Amino acid sequence: MRICHVRGYYDSASLPGWRSGREMVRAFPLISCLPVELARRGHEVTVLQHFHRREFFAEAGVRFEFLPPPFGPAHAGKFLGFFLRQYRFPYFQLATGILDRLETLRPQLIHYFGLTITPNLWLILRWAKKREVPVVAHYHGGSPARHWLARRVERDNLQHVSRVLFTTLEQAEDWQKAGLDVKKVRQALGNSSDFQPQDRAEARRCTGLEGAPIFVSAGRLHPIKDPLTMLHGFEKIAAARPQARLYLFYRTAELLEAMKNEVDAKPGLAERVKFCGEVSPSQMQAIFSSADFLLQASRREFVGCAILEAMACGAIPVVTDIPSFRVMTENGRYGILFPAGNSDALAAGVLGLSREAICRQSQAVREKFLRDLSFPALAGGVEEIYRELVPGEPAR
Repeated sequence: MRICHVRGYYDSASLPGWRSGREMVRAFPLISCLPVELARRGHEVTVLQHFHRREFFAEAGVRFEFLPPPFGPAHAGKFLGFFLRQYRFPYFQLATGILDRLETLRPQLIHYFGLTITPNLWLILRWAKKREVPVVAHYHGGSPARHWLARRVERDNLQHVSRVLFTTLEQAEDWQKAGLDVKKVRQALGNSSDFQPQDRAEARRCTGLEGAPIFVSAGRLHPIKDPLTMLHGFEKIAAARPQARLYLFYRTAELLEAMKNEVDAKPGLAERVKFCGEVSPSQMQAIFSSADFLLQASRREFVGCAILEAMACGAIPVVTDIPSFRVMTENGRYGILFPAGNSDALAAGVLGLSREAICRQSQAVREKFLRDLSFPALAGGVEEIYRELVPGEPAR
């Protein structure tokens, strides 16, 4: 099957520093790992990525093409974004260069990433409709549009897309109200991880993480992540297990001062909680391999990349009971779920595990990841959806 993976979004302001497409591929494994797994199954896959410069390369049987928007469409997109009162202009940079490549490649199926990148999805669907090419859209966060014109375009997109993939069926509910036919909805993770577990003792020697047990948090210190609930839960754990340690890794620090004030106000907590800041993505593999638990108290997440990375390394997720986390942990069978904002339940779930149970659960979490959450598992799931739309293709 000839497949094009299309990404019509790139924000050079919020994602700076990438001089090349290869750097972007390394930063986002989903761009490369899913196509590579599909190529291993015998498919011909091309990735078309909106980018600030033109670049082409082939890797592991997949062709990657990075395409900048022409001057006119790029600035027209800025005007459109301003008119719709949407100031994230990259959402409206028209990826007409991608259309030119589709005309040459003539894929049998298009997999489009980002349901809320509305104008570019509209362009892709118009092209595909004329050529009777099915389009699969993959939800990557966001909500239906509010502006009346954007809603109208969005509704048209929802009518013409062939399938829409969501991490959980609950995520599809608002989109069904916006006009998405429930028959088009399919369940598939929005991401995975290429992390590999390292020997725990060796990883701890490399990272310097110590504790019994070791807890890691990875994500923004933002109210929607609710890090204060996580901190309060760990405080209760540390009262029962004085050797426990919590290491906080974060990209943004909106609540950093509030968290440090909480730690400073509690006797003995400062020596158990370490504010580590941001580290490179390559370092996180050893950090998750060092950890017994991942703590995350998010009130909403469309998928949760840190949880996937942690589970890939055998760290047990202790996370909020929200739809995407229920899917990844199989309703808490492979991890601990607690109600959002409930630090008592967080602590009780952890303290209910013995050291032996932690070891068993860690191995089970890793096996769950390989079986259901890894890139090979994701590729197998989306391949089945592709075959619904391109009949007659033999199974690989």
